[in-house]
Amino acid sequence: MLKHYVTRPEDEPTFDKLMNSVLLVNLALVLLESTYTLNSLNPPAWTGYVELVFSFLYLGEVAVKVQVRSWDVYWLSLPKRFDFFTTFLLLFSSLLPYLPNSVMPFDLRHYANILRLLRLLRVIKQLKSLRSVQFLASCITKMVWAAGNIFLLLGCVVFFFTTLGVNLFGGVLYKGNPGLEHTEYKEKHWYVFNFNDTPMAFALFFTQLLCEYVPVNAEALQMTARWGDVAWLIFPIFYFLGVAIMFEILVAFTVEAYIEIREENEKEEEEEQEREEEEGRVRLGEESQSANYSTWQAPHGHHVEDHGGHGGHGHDHPK
Repeated sequence: MLKHYVTRPEDEPTFDKLMNSVLLVNLALVLLESTYTLNSLNPPAWTGYVELVFSFLYLGEVAVKVQVRSWDVYWLSLPKRFDFFTTFLLLFSSLLPYLPNSVMPFDLRHYANILRLLRLLRVIKQLKSLRSVQFLASCITKMVWAAGNIFLLLGCVVFFFTTLGVNLFGGVLYKGNPGLEHTEYKEKHWYVFNFNDTPMAFALFFTQLLCEYVPVNAEALQMTARWGDVAWLIFPIFYFLGVAIMFEILVAFTVEAYIEIREENEKEEEEEQEREEEEGRVRLGEESQSANYSTWQAPHGHHVEDHGGHGGHGHDHPK
């Protein structure tokens, strides 16, 4: 009986569905603890006991699967090895605070629980059977593949302005620069947006792609650069070339590609539905023909049998 729940059905056994439900409840607990941590508050004491309960539930899961499948079969699976190590890590971290003279420099139990929740990726895999998810994945793949040249051109534009900014304005925008006094750049603490190295400059222009024109950066560069009255123009020029032209072309192409893919998908769905209806009509016709043949053959068979019986008696003469 237990083996049936652990191994059937093969795609997702009943026991795994139960443990996935336990993982979802555990996820709610982790989110609750994270909320307390982000607000610099101590989680309630009962959360520690609940984590201990989850630890023993996961330990029971390992024991059941080893009992049903044997240790050798269990250890062949890499996901089950991951379950094994995270289970005992979570159990150890949950029991550690209750041991005498235990010292734990950080909340290992909380992070072990988060690591354990990586098993929820198995639940996400079940979404691939949904038609809407299949369409979304196919749509994104086709659009990215079709827009490869546009992405390449847009990347070249961003890389050009990134390199230009690093070479012309590297080391200009930094915390403590007296030229940034009384600027909105300093008030908002936007020091991360600078040209001091390539990654930072790339991040600066990438954010410009995703939002409207922000004059704060231009003002900061105007106040700090040697040729400030001209240097600030790098931002509106990039916005015109990179956002108003290139990015809008990408958006328009994406919308057009989505409409085409959507129409193709609807056409395929209609053809598939018509094919299923045709197969259903053929199947119904075959069943109807088989039923009519059985109905016709039954009385005909009795008639032949009766006729044969009368013929036999006609030739039976007494000696």
